[in-house]
Amino acid sequence: VSMLYDQLAPSHIFPHPSGEVKGLVILVDFSDTPATLSKEEIDAWLNTKGYNKNGLTGSIRDYFLGQSNNMVDFQNEVHGYYRAKQPKSYYDSGGDYSRADELWNEVVTAMDSEIDFSLFDNDKDGKTDAISLLYAGNEGTFGVGLWPHASSSRLKKDGVTLNRYMMTALRSKPTNYVFAHESSHMLFGWPDLYGVGDYCLMGNRGADTNPVGINDVFRADQGWIDVVDIDKETNGTYPAVPDGPAYRYVNPAKTGEFFLWSNVQPTQEWASIKGGGILLWHFDNSIAGNNPPATLQLAVVQAGGTRILSATQWPSPGSAPTDFFYKGNNSEFSATTKPASTWNNGTASGLRIYDISANGPQMTFSVGTGVLP
Repeated sequence: VSMLYDQLAPSHIFPHPSGEVKGLVILVDFSDTPATLSKEEIDAWLNTKGYNKNGLTGSIRDYFLGQSNNMVDFQNEVHGYYRAKQPKSYYDSGGDYSRADELWNEVVTAMDSEIDFSLFDNDKDGKTDAISLLYAGNEGTFGVGLWPHASSSRLKKDGVTLNRYMMTALRSKPTNYVFAHESSHMLFGWPDLYGVGDYCLMGNRGADTNPVGINDVFRADQGWIDVVDIDKETNGTYPAVPDGPAYRYVNPAKTGEFFLWSNVQPTQEWASIKGGGILLWHFDNSIAGNNPPATLQLAVVQAGGTRILSATQWPSPGSAPTDFFYKGNNSEFSATTKPASTWNNGTASGLRIYDISANGPQMTFSVGTGVLP
């Protein structure tokens, strides 16, 4: 691999906190919606390794430890309950998030005497990394009031800017999808992945209690899984196993555009998806976010040759066996196949993946256009 090619291979496109990441959680309830979950219960759900109550197969801490291969230990210090000045119905009203912003300012001002906010600036850059407001009751109306969302603030307390924060509903019992999803906006800067179906935590809200994992493009960018870079000179046969190395083919004419593929099987956190095999992604960092039906920043290259996922904001069903590459469905991805291995501007990438094996936890594939060694 040439030095030039090494420089083209993207690295850390998104923020990448690592090690022990301390988050702050502030619990809020209201005169018309009092708390139903205890502080101790919420602390256990967020922080206890092996948490298995309420149908969950792990805590929030477990989820990020697992997805990061133990590189991110996200622990939350819980404060509250704080009783809001207005009823929940007040903060839930209006046409936007302005009353949620009002609650945010109210809560952090009121709790300032109890909390040393500087403890939550993990990398000592003068900004907090993760503050979560968990409010009693249900979520409300999409895009209005207290609807779950991540945001940023310029408030300063204890010598730090209270930078990234999120808020979400406690509902009647803890579930992991929304907290983990909003935390991922907050911690890693990942966008909402409209148009990728059930293939990422940042996509569909398919498995609400125990959500699916994080796509391997984002995991590779964080350094949570190994990456093997393939280029036009590569001829070889490679193994593909779940949570093993992902394979990447970078556009030499455009830093930030690449194909990445790996073996994804419907086990553990992926148990809710239909099908398994080689899941192929197309990433293009020159595109801002995912806005179907326009070309997406991060798209699943559906092995069946359709754009059912990427043309739809919330595709349903959000996964299918035909989305995966394997012998018996589609065992080749090249210039002449459907789908074809072209870049987003329509030019040929030169990538050829072929002789993809039968679906299973131990798969193989070949790459290149020359003689295999």
